[in-house]
Amino acid sequence: MKKLTLREFLIIMVKHVTCGAAVLVIFYVLSKLFGSICPTYRFLGICCPFCGMTRAHLAALRLDFSTATYYNPVFFLGLPCIFFMVHENLFAPKYDKHRKIAAGVLFGIICAVYVVRVCLYGFDFFD
Repeated sequence: MKKLTLREFLIIMVKHVTCGAAVLVIFYVLSKLFGSICPTYRFLGICCPFCGMTRAHLAALRLDFSTATYYNPVFFLGLPCIFFMVHENLFAPKYDKHRKIAAGVLFGIICAVYVVRVCLYGFDFFD
């Protein structure tokens, strides 16, 4: 891996902060326009596999892991997924097969948890 200069590191950090701020602004605008940041819940009235992720991470930041697990049982997979998507170029091409397998396993876990939640609680988990 190439060693970064201070200038390159600062440029990368500014990009990360800018992207994070943009995501927060988008979430804020969506919540003000539609009452929810989830278009599936807003327009179809059903929870999607990612419903509750934001609330779960906020609960985890308060160290309330039981509430975080209630909102979305696979919340702990969210941040690593975002990290790997943003930093995909850090991993050598020889790991491409492993990345695809990991993405498939992750998708399978999220779908399985969603199916279980629908079977147990219906399509509206938070009523």
